[in-house]
Amino acid sequence: MRKSVVVCVAVVAMSSPMVAMAICDQPSYDMIKHETLFSAFNKYRDLQIRLMDYALSLRLRTNAWLTDQSLITLSKQRAYSGKQIADATRITAQTVANARQAMTIKRRETRAAFDYGAAYGQGYNPCNQTAFRQALAARQVDMDAARAEAVTSEVLAGPGNYRSPVEARQELLDMNRKFCTQDQVDAGFCESVGGFPGAAVDVATLFESTGQDDAINEAKKGVINNMVGLPDDVVPKGAQDSASANAYVLDKARKDALASPAINSLKAIELEHSGTDGTETGEAESVAAMFREEVKRYSGNSPEHQKWSSMLRGQNEHGLMIELLRAQGFKLAIMLREYQQKERMEAMLAALVANEMQSDGTESSTQVNAERTGTQRRQADIK
Repeated sequence: MRKSVVVCVAVVAMSSPMVAMAICDQPSYDMIKHETLFSAFNKYRDLQIRLMDYALSLRLRTNAWLTDQSLITLSKQRAYSGKQIADATRITAQTVANARQAMTIKRRETRAAFDYGAAYGQGYNPCNQTAFRQALAARQVDMDAARAEAVTSEVLAGPGNYRSPVEARQELLDMNRKFCTQDQVDAGFCESVGGFPGAAVDVATLFESTGQDDAINEAKKGVINNMVGLPDDVVPKGAQDSASANAYVLDKARKDALASPAINSLKAIELEHSGTDGTETGEAESVAAMFREEVKRYSGNSPEHQKWSSMLRGQNEHGLMIELLRAQGFKLAIMLREYQQKERMEAMLAALVANEMQSDGTESSTQVNAERTGTQRRQADIK
């Protein structure tokens, strides 16, 4: 095989500005066939390099995009995980706070139930006892207000009452006929024996506790009217300004004032043992019956006392203190009743003394007038 050699000699004249000349000798051997192969190989190589470069660039771009998406996804996952962690932390903290609050409320409710509940810290039967004490206090207020009116409206011969004795006598007889005894029936006073024979003339009737609509309440009014008697007659019309009418009115006023303490005490006894409507309560039970129930609870020998005693064993300090205050309050209520009774007794004693003094003064005045009349008659006889 021959080889083509191309020799190029470049001569550059340093001293003169002449254009370089290339002197190419003809190749010494044949290179055409190999040059074609080399040229094709070089083109194929360049193509492969460009393809590899393109593929590598495409792969790098793809990997870069995947990397960016992965980083974005990772960032989102981290953000979502952080949000989930924050939400879980917040929910956990809120749950713990709610649990603590529930425990605190439960602890307070338990403490309040122990200190103020009906089972441990409010004494015996707190709801019924509170309503009962309020009714008892209101009943006493009702009784005091009703007594002042009943003294004049229910007693025929009450203070300040002027009525026809004939009409009052008939009314009193009709009242007594409702409680006739067998002896009164035999005497012809009544046609039949009453439901409560002799109740209108027995003072024990006043101390019998009755309800609001009990028939015995009318017998109590009959007892008082039978004790007080018939009223004073009315002043005739046209005689109001006469001296005798004025004297009559003054005498009646003095008599009513002296009798009013006894009448007031009798009506107080009646109302204490009788149930009335009342302006505040509407309860039908009498004050005496209500006091009797309370006394039985504290005095013993009753089922109510046994319930009360068993309840005290389960009460805490707060409940025992409340029950002690209730007992002391009831004691004060009894003392108030005793004080009011002593006031009425004092008024009756004062009326009794005044009546005796008036009687003594009347007797002395009558004796002096008699002696004076006798002296005048003797002097007239001498003359």
